[in-house]
Amino acid sequence: AAAAAAAGGETAPAEEEVVAEPVAAPAAAKPDVESEEEADEPDPEFKDDTDYSKIKLQHRDVPDVAPTAIEHAYREFSWPDSSEGFSKIEHAWGDANVASQCMEDLVLERKKLEKRKVAVNKWFKDKVKEWNEAINDWKRIQKTKSATPNDSELGVGEPDIWSVEDVKDTGSGLPLFKSFQAEDWALLNLRFEMHAMIHAFRQEVGEDHPGIHPETFVHYYTTFFGKGFSYQMYGQDNLEDIARLLGDTLSADDDTGCLLLGHPDETPLETFIKLTEEARRDRLARIEAGDETAKLKMNFSAGKGLGKGWMGKGAALTQGATGLRSVPYRAPVVAKSFGKGR
Repeated sequence: AAAAAAAGGETAPAEEEVVAEPVAAPAAAKPDVESEEEADEPDPEFKDDTDYSKIKLQHRDVPDVAPTAIEHAYREFSWPDSSEGFSKIEHAWGDANVASQCMEDLVLERKKLEKRKVAVNKWFKDKVKEWNEAINDWKRIQKTKSATPNDSELGVGEPDIWSVEDVKDTGSGLPLFKSFQAEDWALLNLRFEMHAMIHAFRQEVGEDHPGIHPETFVHYYTTFFGKGFSYQMYGQDNLEDIARLLGDTLSADDDTGCLLLGHPDETPLETFIKLTEEARRDRLARIEAGDETAKLKMNFSAGKGLGKGWMGKGAALTQGATGLRSVPYRAPVVAKSFGKGR
């Protein structure tokens, strides 16, 4: 613009001087009075009212050791003592006896609830084979002898059960089981199954094992017989009810809840016939006396789909004054394949 003005003979106006004003320094931050007051306050004192002296065994949601590792080793657990070379063993609570008992209880509890792989031994297989032959023979005899009684059999009263030497012929030509209905054969079979299974289990796991617990019962029943188990089939809700129903054969331990047997392993098979006949007579006597609780509420349809070896197809039962009506019977079948090892 100045050059253009000079060329035109005009004088260029002087440029205005731009003076930069100083930038004011930022104001100092005002102290946060509230923050300073909070900083001056001491941290609240942590108070733990837990009485740790009363905590004997601490249970954690997340275990210190993997459960699989415990399962492989727990049977060998024991409390240390001086014979193992320890110079000193101190107990924070209780004494050595208390600590040792806690360890024993832990091992017992794990044994009780563990579902082990047990082998189905030769004793069990032979016993089941013997049972199948016997019960099929009894069924055949009942069908032939009870259906066509001869003159000498008419008017014969009930023989004394435990004085009978031969259950196939009580002396009059009639078998002791002549009046068995479907429910009697089923309960007879269940008595034997419980007897054989628990004895075979004990032979495999040893006497130090507490036995078959309600939570492991179906597992072991399936292992030995190759089929499932239905409590409802026998009109019961749980294993305790089954033990009560078969009180002449088994019971439950008051401390562990595991099954206990009342007969030696080599009990004659005829004994189970006598037990079943005794229970049948007692049940009918109670029903005739007006005891409605004595009636069985068995539901064989609940056993469908559990595997081979029960009552056959199309079984139907009706409750009458003398119990459930007869349906076809089939002896138990032992599983063809079993778990290896213990």
